[in-house]
Amino acid sequence: MSSASSSSTAATTTTTYLSTGDLAANLGRGSWVVLDVRWIHGDPLKGRADFLESHIEGAVFVHLVEDATGEVVPGVTGRNPLPSLEKANKVFSRAGINPGSTVVVYDSMGGAFAGRVWWILKWLQHDGPVYLLEGGFKKWSREGLPTSSGDEPPKALGTFVGRPCAEMCVGAEEVMAALKEPESWKLIDTRPAERFTGQSEPVDPVAGHIPGFINVPFQQNINTTTGMPLTREELRANWDCGWAVCSFCCALWPWDAQDVPWFVE
Repeated sequence: MSSASSSSTAATTTTTYLSTGDLAANLGRGSWVVLDVRWIHGDPLKGRADFLESHIEGAVFVHLVEDATGEVVPGVTGRNPLPSLEKANKVFSRAGINPGSTVVVYDSMGGAFAGRVWWILKWLQHDGPVYLLEGGFKKWSREGLPTSSGDEPPKALGTFVGRPCAEMCVGAEEVMAALKEPESWKLIDTRPAERFTGQSEPVDPVAGHIPGFINVPFQQNINTTTGMPLTREELRANWDCGWAVCSFCCALWPWDAQDVPWFVE
């Protein structure tokens, strides 16, 4: 039996990623909840369709926009504001999450979208372990691990109660102040380079980037062929900089992240 299977709160090799083997060993445990956050920009129905075709056995589908994004108010919010506390409590309770539940989140894009839901659960201070699935659905499928198709039976309603950590979000005024302290802060835009430079913009109405941000595309944190995260050593070389880090567009965090970076709301 794997290390994770001996205890519902046991970590595997890291505080962020869970191996496919450890999830497989715990699949079906009542205290474990698996969230499928597959998503394709430009096709809001694709993730749900992929889920119905095949998903990790027992997983709950979480729609990136309908479930993990708040109300968009023109001129006030960005394109993907954080969900309200009331909405997040409803979404995660509907998924069957209770205090102490072990939550595993996956997508098929190396964690690019699952990372948002992982971060939201951290921001809301869920008091159980929260993991990204190492290698996501692609690795799970390659290994022939249990999958299902169609809708899953509704989960017993959980009792998730979030407690937003204000210190994990910054607003425009705080970003403007941070721009004046470049030796202490690094403001990170994790979108692909062509979107950062404005050469291509398939999603937002305005191309380019916020002045003062630097571009560290999320793809640099993963092997884009396998969907696997880079090694600890490679990630530490990229991120162990001694700066306060503020991220735009929800980056993937290092393997051994203890302090979760700020997020621009």
